[in-house]
Amino acid sequence: MSRVRVQVTLVAICLAGVSGLACGGDGGDGGDGSTGPSAEALAKVRASDYARAVNLRASDVPYFEPIPDDEEEDPKEVRKHDRELMECVGVEDGPEPLAEVKSPEFGTDSPGELLRVASSVEVGADADRAMGELRLIRSRRAEHCLRRVYASAIEEEESSTAEVRDVSVSRARFPAADIEDGFAYRFSASVTVHPSTSELTAYRPAAEPNASVTVRIYVDTIGFVVGPASVSLTATGVPTPVSRTLEHNLLRVLHERATERTP
Repeated sequence: MSRVRVQVTLVAICLAGVSGLACGGDGGDGGDGSTGPSAEALAKVRASDYARAVNLRASDVPYFEPIPDDEEEDPKEVRKHDRELMECVGVEDGPEPLAEVKSPEFGTDSPGELLRVASSVEVGADADRAMGELRLIRSRRAEHCLRRVYASAIEEEESSTAEVRDVSVSRARFPAADIEDGFAYRFSASVTVHPSTSELTAYRPAAEPNASVTVRIYVDTIGFVVGPASVSLTATGVPTPVSRTLEHNLLRVLHERATERTP
């Protein structure tokens, strides 16, 4: 895996905090090892079934390929950033979600371009709490907190062969105006890769073989709430953002599935 792929993945991992805040979870699987009542176990099974039914699948993006999940993320770091973000925004600790399920990542590579999409669904037990946390993630304070917690973390991912700079975090226009209760943020960063990782010239075909290569990475995280369920879409583009048309179409698919079922 080339260094630019690593940097793209790192930015996407950082964005998981946004979805976690909107959903009110800390990225756990909701299990506590207890043998709780059967009603609770059945509720978790139903929630997991719902999440899998809503998530993106290969037939939604027939021109994309599944991307192998071979990047290792540090769960402790992810949880740490999630906690920092929730504390900054003002989200109180709550119960573990009934289910949290991620779709496979789908994408396509071509000379000069990279595109990735994936979704996740988290089902809590309280629709009012989910809506309250959605209001917080849409606030100006949340935008400030995202910059404080994640922008510096992304910039710290530099190495001897890659530099990350010009990290920005901003609220974006929600791509599907006909869907209520949504939010959208865009993360972007410039990554410069030095000659020892020259395979990155695939993203800048005209670059000299031994020249440093700089690309711009864009990651949109977009989500909405349906009852106690929070649904999010992550769309990563290099060297330009993923098109709003694609984001709109995928959100419509996710929203239709989320509303025609009961979380």
